[in-house]
Amino acid sequence: MRLGNVINTWNIIHHFYPYFDVLDVDWYNVAEVALKTCFEKQNKYKYILLIEWMLAHLEDAHVVVDDNFTNSRKCYPPFHVGFFNGRFLITAVSGEADERIKVGDELVAVNDKAINELVIAEQQYVSAKVQIELKERALKRVLRSSSIWEKFEYTLKSQIGEEYHVDSKLKISSYRYYKLGNKMKDQRKKFFKIDRNTYYLNLYLISTEEFYELADQLSKATKLIIDMRGYPRNHNSDIETVLGYFTKKRIDEKWMFTPRISYPDRKDYMSNLREDGWDVDPQKP
Repeated sequence: MRLGNVINTWNIIHHFYPYFDVLDVDWYNVAEVALKTCFEKQNKYKYILLIEWMLAHLEDAHVVVDDNFTNSRKCYPPFHVGFFNGRFLITAVSGEADERIKVGDELVAVNDKAINELVIAEQQYVSAKVQIELKERALKRVLRSSSIWEKFEYTLKSQIGEEYHVDSKLKISSYRYYKLGNKMKDQRKKFFKIDRNTYYLNLYLISTEEFYELADQLSKATKLIIDMRGYPRNHNSDIETVLGYFTKKRIDEKWMFTPRISYPDRKDYMSNLREDGWDVDPQKP
């Protein structure tokens, strides 16, 4: 069964993954190593690591290995950590965390092992190209545990450089850890004036109602910086109306063409395209 899973995983990627032309990877060598070592993995966890190691070579953040075993290992410390300028910093703290832990403190070590070394060791199992995403996904693997009462020792450094240790069995769910991470993102400004004629607008954070309230003010700007990092999640079916404020003519042409891959090895994949676009009518404040 282990051998079969390795073969199936390798073949599906080999025949249907569309980006090998821009990847610097010897996929045949990955197969050789995986086939030789799959029987050496003595438990399910080590075998899952092998599959993750295979897929990490794709450097594609869409790739995630998900199963019941790894899903059970989804408990995290009661604080969120992000990667900034080569350091792992606390970005949010839940109410039940040790009161000494503050936003901005640096996570230095976990269980007496340097956090940088732990993260580097986990990166080989993470599929991602952008360095910050690679680091933060590997960091989550370091911090996760299989039990809410599994004891961890964290070594942290305060913003004034004082090192301290926190022994903790307390963990929170994956969902709460995710919400903690979003807490910092949601504190970013949605809209502000940079100078007399320049405004910044975060279309990811601002709601449709808030946008409509600002429309008249925005119409007077000669320069507008629109931040669309992330999807414009708060607009849903109103996105076409919102976009109408940024055009003087109707937009109805198709501009996104997605291949429907039906055959292996990318055969005839450009002959069956899904056409997408928006129907946008110009809007006035």
